[in-house]
Amino acid sequence: MSDDGGQVHTDEITELVWKPRGSEIVLEIEQLPTQDTAHICGARYLHAILDRRERCFTHLDGAIRWYLPDQLIRRRNSRLDRVGSIGKRTKIFRIDDEVSREDALDFVSTFFVWNYDLEAYLNPKSPNARLSRGRQELGDD
Repeated sequence: MSDDGGQVHTDEITELVWKPRGSEIVLEIEQLPTQDTAHICGARYLHAILDRRERCFTHLDGAIRWYLPDQLIRRRNSRLDRVGSIGKRTKIFRIDDEVSREDALDFVSTFFVWNYDLEAYLNPKSPNARLSRGRQELGDD
């Protein structure tokens, strides 16, 4: 989107975790709302599984996680991969089939629209890019 539409808040946190698991890598991304909007805004959460051998994703799902204000405080003080199952989830989409890296990038970019932290991380010109279209060795490291 070319316009942030007033949706961007500088105190929002986006956390991204890659976890190797055998021949797979599990990707989790969560964008937390600001503390003062916890009662009206959910966190965007994405979970994906990358098959390193096939070089494609075999699972993608996106949800909105709803936190009560005290739960959001606990969540902000924990790492995404150690937080457990606090809050309630509303599933938005789920794909249990092969998804190419390019299509997965489109899902992530669309689901996290206006998220400039992820945009920088996914930008192929960025030295931090991991899932970008310009990175050919995805899953090899």
